[in-house]
Amino acid sequence: MLVLTLAACDPDAPSAVDAATGERPGAGAGAAAGAGASARPANTGDAEPSLASLVTALADRSASGGGAGTPASPAWPADLAFHPDALAESIELVAVLDDIAPARRDARRTTHVVVRRFDRLRVRAPSDARDIDVEGFGFRDVVRTSVAVTTGERDTGSASTEHRHRVERATLGLADASAQRLQVRDAWVERADSGGGCGTSGHRSGDGRAELDFLQDACPSATSAGPLVVTSSGTLDVSGTLEVDGERRQVGGLGWVRRAWGGLPGGGAVVFDRLLVELDGAGLVEVSRSKRRSGRGPRITSAGVRPPESGAAGDAPAVPDALDGAEWLDGTGDGTGDGTGDGAGVGVDTGDGSGDGEVPDRWRLRAQSAGIDIVLEPLLDVPVIGDAVGRAWRGAVIARGSHAGIGFLEYLPIDAEPAAVAPPAGSRP
Repeated sequence: MLVLTLAACDPDAPSAVDAATGERPGAGAGAAAGAGASARPANTGDAEPSLASLVTALADRSASGGGAGTPASPAWPADLAFHPDALAESIELVAVLDDIAPARRDARRTTHVVVRRFDRLRVRAPSDARDIDVEGFGFRDVVRTSVAVTTGERDTGSASTEHRHRVERATLGLADASAQRLQVRDAWVERADSGGGCGTSGHRSGDGRAELDFLQDACPSATSAGPLVVTSSGTLDVSGTLEVDGERRQVGGLGWVRRAWGGLPGGGAVVFDRLLVELDGAGLVEVSRSKRRSGRGPRITSAGVRPPESGAAGDAPAVPDALDGAEWLDGTGDGTGDGTGDGAGVGVDTGDGSGDGEVPDRWRLRAQSAGIDIVLEPLLDVPVIGDAVGRAWRGAVIARGSHAGIGFLEYLPIDAEPAAVAPPAGSRP
């Protein structure tokens, strides 16, 4: 599930410093709504902690202004647009890409995994007519963007990852949120629509180093999660350009788009692992697994499959077929690859010296009702990255077993503080 937690920006993220004063902009911004602050909006910087404090201080007040209750079901194609009047909105675009042609004749073909996310939070309730005022600069929304780009070779699995993130106020062109576009500085995502509904729509996203088109051929599936509408695309064709080592490369592959909008979600005691995997002969399998970050209590798996021929006609919503009795196991289910003693997993430092908690190097998905029994392994060595939703392993995986396929997996470890998660072993096919 997408979880909008802008207020949980990584406190260890780099902060901009005012070159003139030597101070971090926005110091004391948590009181900005009442008496102003010394922030300069042009220098809010990457994941500025003071800006996160501002969001934290005002989030409850925003929630009291509306957005509670069960949201209405999406109406396609109208809800393909963004929702600037909603209290919160998020979009995540994931792509697994290959070079269409080597940049040089002697270059090896490489694989790229791109995870780009935008989160917008209304920090002033709709019932309050005033903007928040910081030294005369009024704003109602805060927008955050993050991108992680992993590039590596499939035959060896060796890879490198670059992660960038930034939070800005929607004022003075620093960030913007409209029905057609979200933007933070030079990073943007916009709706690409030729006027023909779901089947001729999509999203385009980029920054100074990449520009990718996600081409949609059917309406997304949708569900509700508390006050949020959550939607998920089918497997999409993705193409565009990506800058690697100073070279602009033509890339293409598969991708997925997940969105959420509505009211403000609850806290993070319960976290979610999730999987999107396109299986040969089966279609797109979507899986989520809820669990308590503490490790106590049951883990609940919910899964569905969207067969290849199940594209909804016209602008009807896609409805995945439920996979009853699906099991998502850490490791292979026989004690291997789950960190229970075979050495395959990597210990997680919990901060108390116990070393409890593991990030598996493989996972198993079983759904007997559909004849699915697969093992998922990382395609590339990908580190754990911390951002607004804490720290997690997010990367491309390949499937082996009853079906072959490729997909994207997000795993949040238990028994570990978000700031203390170690990377997985990175087992490769």
